[in-house]
Amino acid sequence: MPNGGSDCCGTCIFNKANRDKGQEPFCEVRNFKIEDPYWTYCNNHPRRNPLLVRTPRGPVWTAIFAELDSKPFSKELQIPPNLLPPKGDAMYVRVPFCGGIRPYQDGTGVCTICGEECMYTVSVEPLNHDKKFFCSTAHYFEWWFNFCPEATMYREERPINADSLKKRLEEISKSLSDAEAELRTEGDKQRIVELLLKVDDLLFDLGYGGVDLIHAAIYTENPELNEGFSPFILRLQIDLSRAGNLLQQDILDIESVLTCLYDIRDVLKKISSK
Repeated sequence: MPNGGSDCCGTCIFNKANRDKGQEPFCEVRNFKIEDPYWTYCNNHPRRNPLLVRTPRGPVWTAIFAELDSKPFSKELQIPPNLLPPKGDAMYVRVPFCGGIRPYQDGTGVCTICGEECMYTVSVEPLNHDKKFFCSTAHYFEWWFNFCPEATMYREERPINADSLKKRLEEISKSLSDAEAELRTEGDKQRIVELLLKVDDLLFDLGYGGVDLIHAAIYTENPELNEGFSPFILRLQIDLSRAGNLLQQDILDIESVLTCLYDIRDVLKKISSK
């Protein structure tokens, strides 16, 4: 398993090759052939996608040595929270593909953004364009955000303001309460699934949808290891994963689902009151 992170296409349930060893690696969410599955990542991986959403979530990423992560993002660069790179192993950082082309660690080159000549670079050769070199992952990401087709849909996004967030949280919490009653009387789980997907979408819009569930569990059990994530967000991710697993069972354990939903509503209330 590569040190870039085990949350890769090589371990993902949406990779056809993981269900049928006779198949070539192929992503069923994004419909593309995976050239290097153990060095390819995205936020649809089950470790970052507790409800197994099949809508593409953010770009496809690869891993670059952390030594090329030496510069911060420009202060003028307004990155939507849901586009922030997911964390990998400490030795590597994630950078997005451009036009379906994988960026690589490379040798000597002149940075496209700042003009610095470097011995080690990040490079990419977009289709029908000259090869580009970058002194750091930050400068690659800045160029990617402004010029690559995958970034187009994110450029006009703005962060959710506090009032909008609170309103969405309250609406979801009330709807969950109503849906719990329907689950008790009718055993219908579809409405619950739809509402949990709204919670999941909200987390992703806030930039927390890419929290690795394994990291969330570690940080919850060992707060001293936390890297700045809200404990409520971590708990919500774990509760969503529990609910997702319960709702996928052939025989629905209604009481366990209701307990999980109560926990989710409790966390939503705490977040809303902050």
